Amino acid sequence: MLSVPRERVRSIGRRTLDLGWPVALQQTLNTLMRTVDILVTGFFSPVAVAAIGLADLYSRIPLRVGMGLGSGAIALSSQETGRGDTVTRDHAVTQALLIGLLCGLPLVLVGLLFGEALIALLGAESAVASEGGRYLAIIFAAAPMRIVGFVGVRALQGTGDTRTPMAINGVATGLNILLSVALGLGLAGAPRLGIVGVGIATAVGRTVEALLVVGVFLGGRSAVSLARPRGLLLTRQLLEVSVPDILGGLSTEIANFPFNSLVLLFGTEASAAYHVANRIYQQFAAPFFRAFRTVSSILVGQALGSEKPDEARETATIVALFSVATLGVVGVFQFVAAEPLATLFTRDAATVAYATDSTARSPSRCSSSAFTSRSPVR
Repeated sequence: MLSVPRERVRSIGRRTLDLGWPVALQQTLNTLMRTVDILVTGFFSPVAVAAIGLADLYSRIPLRVGMGLGSGAIALSSQETGRGDTVTRDHAVTQALLIGLLCGLPLVLVGLLFGEALIALLGAESAVASEGGRYLAIIFAAAPMRIVGFVGVRALQGTGDTRTPMAINGVATGLNILLSVALGLGLAGAPRLGIVGVGIATAVGRTVEALLVVGVFLGGRSAVSLARPRGLLLTRQLLEVSVPDILGGLSTEIANFPFNSLVLLFGTEASAAYHVANRIYQQFAAPFFRAFRTVSSILVGQALGSEKPDEARETATIVALFSVATLGVVGVFQFVAAEPLATLFTRDAATVAYATDSTARSPSRCSSSAFTSRSPVR
């Protein structure tokens, strides 16, 4: 049983709130971007919604790589910040950015050469495969920038700065949303490009995010500065944290492929509904569990860097308890509001019915994700 003075609990609670609200807002904006994409494609047809949903299964590959390398970046960044070793921290962050850029380059070719075939491999009908393949090619073209942006943001958060990443993400996401609506629906004098326009908007947004993050590092506007990489010790430590996280994330995504193929057997409407329900879950629950995960990584990493393992364990436990309470409330809301939320995305009766049922069952997925934090002890 955890026995901690109330003042200590209140102190961690205040620190969690101070660090967590910018992350939660940032993640809300980030998921809003994807939500708008689904809303825009909902104006076209269930085919378009299914196409973008299936393509997003593959687009989560660079996301998982970025999340894994980001875990390594935030772990080393927070520990070296707690230790006061800014030189080592800068070298670690620079190496993480370079590794992320290199990991994204092969995906550019995969998207260009095999985009449609990858969607068809899931059992999608030809129209869905064609639309999804074009969208996937554009998304994979921006994969290197997506990974670099994610790693850079996590490195900044590791220093205790959660507001600069929020501002960067707000600019990039706002641009993405505006372009998705304009290019997808042909508004404000822009051409109506449909799902291709939505893909272009995402690629532009991710590229702007990466450029802004690197600009912050180069411009001396953060505690982190880029440095010429040297030696392999930091590379090894970075990969020790990142590779298990990447493999664990990819294994989760791989399990989604046969599941989505199974859903397609029930029809395009069922597939579209699943992706609508997933988007609702991502919009309302994900920002909170990602905020708690980030806060725990920062606070635990800094405590370990200061050689205070007992404090790190205590902090992790308290943050986990806060997350259980918060996500429990979010889960109840999703269950109660499942049908009204589903109707925001589509008016197709069959799709709404499937999506409502799936949304009402999704809140329980978020609990374990909120506690995941990897911090290597050196």
